[in-house]
Amino acid sequence: MPILGAMSHHVVLLRGINVGGRHSLAMAEVREALGGAGFTDVATYIQSGNIVLGSRLEASRVADRVQGVLEELAGFPVPTVVLGAPEFREVLAGCPFRPAEPKLAHVVVLPRDLDDERRERLLALAAADDSSSELAVGSRVVYLSHPDGISRSVLATRAMALLKDATARNLATMAALEAMVARV
Repeated sequence: MPILGAMSHHVVLLRGINVGGRHSLAMAEVREALGGAGFTDVATYIQSGNIVLGSRLEASRVADRVQGVLEELAGFPVPTVVLGAPEFREVLAGCPFRPAEPKLAHVVVLPRDLDDERRERLLALAAADDSSSELAVGSRVVYLSHPDGISRSVLATRAMALLKDATARNLATMAALEAMVARV
């Protein structure tokens, strides 16, 4: 039985939704399904699976509940990463990269803390990279800067290959989510 507490807000990041015509989910249907499942203040940003919602569930239970609701709606598994609003703000504030163009830096969020082996592999990739791309590692987040664009960054490509369970958002999207969290 989920433990209920005070109402708190969460940022929900869906992985691999509405990308390249695969795993399509209409955000209007997502909002309706999550609202019907008892979540409050459900709001979405663009079509790639960015959600802000309220819940009385423990933060650790929100991801499981959202995944279940969305899998039932979509008919396929929907990998989900959830950050409580305070943790989301810390993750965003911790980004060491602030390019003039916010789409040239990404925040990669994992469902749980990064293990030591992957952390070391990521740091080795960054040390060996001689491009203008940069990488910084937190406990459950990896920050990427790629001045020439993410698609041209060998470091970003190699890092994302190690982070298959993670989901990435550029700083423009993260700023929009931060504004949504501030409104609730």
